Amino acid sequence: MKQFDIVRYESTFGLVIESDLIPKDRWVLVAPLIRDLPRAGALNPVIPVAGIDHVLHIRSMASVRRDALEDTGETVIDSRDAVIRASIF
Repeated sequence: MKQFDIVRYESTFGLVIESDLIPKDRWVLVAPLIRDLPRAGALNPVIPVAGIDHVLHIRSMASVRRDALEDTGETVIDSRDAVIRASIF
């Protein structure tokens, strides 16, 4: 699991926010990806997951146990700039 990978936590998709430079431990910083969430411009970029648009809810990012996450095999490295803008907004 790397930064900008899409993961599943229970029934919700999430985006790994934590830098790959941080030593791996059992926790990882993840922001939820939610369908049909009202957007606040650059604070909530749209991220496609399995062909469906989701909204990054950066204000709800949290540390999650790594073993509770399912790796979807998807990454959004091409949305890197939008994710970084949202995280420092």
